[in-house]
Amino acid sequence: ALHVRHTPLAVIEWNLGFRVTAWNPAAEKLFGYTAAEAIGRHAVGFIVPESARSQINRVWTALLAHKGGTRSTNENITKAGRTIHCEWYNTPLVDDSGAVIGVATSVQDDTERELLQKQLHQAQKMESIGELAGGVAHEFNNLLTPMLMQTDLIAHEFGGDPRLISLLRPVQHAIKQASD
Repeated sequence: ALHVRHTPLAVIEWNLGFRVTAWNPAAEKLFGYTAAEAIGRHAVGFIVPESARSQINRVWTALLAHKGGTRSTNENITKAGRTIHCEWYNTPLVDDSGAVIGVATSVQDDTERELLQKQLHQAQKMESIGELAGGVAHEFNNLLTPMLMQTDLIAHEFGGDPRLISLLRPVQHAIKQASD
């Protein structure tokens, strides 16, 4: 009991009807509801948004059947209406005969980690695009360099022909622009 009161993880216990039977101080801090406000409330529509109902129902059914659901992640809502992303660690509570009589849950707010993970993924995508663009630019310059060298060679070789030089200038200018 002392550990449950002082752990930084939200600890919630549920009855078979998926209603809160225990709510520690960390749960109060995480979700914004006092224990008195939380006890007896059904999870869906309380801290679980309607949009997660089907996912949570699958987890709950698996827990009660002892066939999974021990770890899950989903969006949750706080008393203030803020959406947070939580990681749930669920343990079916069983009686002496092995029948499930409830569920104990430890909850961790992963909102910041999720945001950082999304930012990292975005940065990795941008880095990949940058590398691709750099590679394309390098290959493009590899194609332009011999063209520019050849036009310079022609201009040097036939510098006395003003008509040819006037025809080469726009080509050289276009190659330099493309290179830049």
